[in-house]
Amino acid sequence: MGKTIEYYDSDADGYYDSTVNLDMSAQYSMFEKRLYAGAHILDLGCGSGRDAKYFIDQGYEVTAIDGSEKLCKKASALTGIEVRNILFQDLDYIEEFDGVWACASLVHVSSEELPEILKKISASLKDDGILYASFKMGDFRGEREGRYYTDLTEESITKIINMIPEFSIQESAISDDVRDGMDNQWISVIVIKHANHALKTRDELAEREDVELVEGEIVIDKSGNKVLRIIKSMTDVDYMGALDRAAQYVNMANIARTIEKGVEYVVQIPAKYQKQFEAGEYFINKNKTTGIEWPTLMRKAENGQYRFVDDLPIKQQEFIKGNPFQDMCNSYHNIVMQQQLAQIADTVAETYETVKMIEVGQQDDRIALIESGKEQILLAMSIQDEEHKKDLLRSGAHDLLLGKEQIGKALLRRVEAFKALPDSGFSMFFTTLTRPGYLSKKDDEVEAIQECYSMYIEATKMLAVTFAYTGETAAVEQTFKKSISFLKEIDFSAVKTIALSHKDVDLSDWFFNHPVEYIEVEKAPCLESAKEYDYVQIEVSGDDLLEVIKDVGEEISETETE
Repeated sequence: MGKTIEYYDSDADGYYDSTVNLDMSAQYSMFEKRLYAGAHILDLGCGSGRDAKYFIDQGYEVTAIDGSEKLCKKASALTGIEVRNILFQDLDYIEEFDGVWACASLVHVSSEELPEILKKISASLKDDGILYASFKMGDFRGEREGRYYTDLTEESITKIINMIPEFSIQESAISDDVRDGMDNQWISVIVIKHANHALKTRDELAEREDVELVEGEIVIDKSGNKVLRIIKSMTDVDYMGALDRAAQYVNMANIARTIEKGVEYVVQIPAKYQKQFEAGEYFINKNKTTGIEWPTLMRKAENGQYRFVDDLPIKQQEFIKGNPFQDMCNSYHNIVMQQQLAQIADTVAETYETVKMIEVGQQDDRIALIESGKEQILLAMSIQDEEHKKDLLRSGAHDLLLGKEQIGKALLRRVEAFKALPDSGFSMFFTTLTRPGYLSKKDDEVEAIQECYSMYIEATKMLAVTFAYTGETAAVEQTFKKSISFLKEIDFSAVKTIALSHKDVDLSDWFFNHPVEYIEVEKAPCLESAKEYDYVQIEVSGDDLLEVIKDVGEEISETETE
């Protein structure tokens, strides 16, 4: 970089004047939407100090460096902070920054050195930190206008970023040069570091300190209500904890005399209430005016049916605090959704690698967006801050949606390119005789179509489950509706002729015979997952019920005595 540094030192004034007032608002927006207020930013190769000053003015904490000593002095004067004069190769920060801003600076690093520089940048970032980097579009490597340049394309920048295991590209954009009279195009990328968030197994993904681990069973009753069913025999269920909550929340003591030992009961509690409690009003079971339903105690009959025993009025002071069982349902919902997303992600990862090999060189099919969306969504699952989580989920869903559309195009292109097999025995014989490997090639084509189809299905499922996680039922419905509509428009008739070369094999259940059915079967359970719980249902013996009522009563007595 010697000549490049000399160039900037020799023309520091001219470079400063030509760049300090450029409008970078579009690039700032791409970077800032992923930053917290007050985030610590490293301006890597700050040049005039234009961007560092902007970030300081927005309330961020900024550290700036540059390889040109003279530009460091000018940038210090502009920003009011001390700009450090070091080369990228000498970066020595460890997990200090929330974001690294490398605008038109890494362009001067050779492609051979770039991976090592990126490792140093990664080391300087905190976990979940982001990197903004921009390069001139192209394949040029070498000296130009007195400076060394490494130009990159979408494909080459992805290849280099992928060399850093903890880095993944979250967003990319192509833009025109902001300088007047320049016809260059630039590619900008947002890269996220997630060193501590490697793909987790289904069980690991659910292990969150801030989530109460409650296992149960989701049941849809005859009235269409969604019920979280908790029974004592379930492994690792916080059964007594849930029962204890119920005893503290509702007035069970008043009906203790009706409870019999050796009899099975069900305590059913609404997961949420439609209106806040109004002092002085009392409701029994279901109030016709407000629609509020009280918890109830039911006896389990020998035929498995439930018979109403009594209402369990909510204690007024508890009602005012809100329903704790809604939090329980939310926790369980999140765990179930996390497990579903992790399971789908495993399938997406396997399918992605195959499709990636199939689609190599296809510039119109950005299947990497599916991988990017998947990683963002999995990363969001491990983040505690709800706003940050929602931002990542939105970003991941956006990439996943674009990736799904692109893989859909690949699927359509391959189906349309598939030439039907000859339908007569003679034509088939002649074709296979004159074209060696013909049938094997057709099998490979069908297999490639199947992989694209599978990827499309899995991307649809993951997108829908992401919306289900946030309770956006309408978005779940729309996701399936669009995918089903798209598949209905594809004519698989030519692909179906592959059966002519496999007459001894039953292909009736293959995807091309039921392209829509395979996705429709996923729709109902996903919509069911997005729906909020109506009730928590605790199945309990009379013995346990009486015991917990006794314990809660003693706790209350002790409190009153104190």
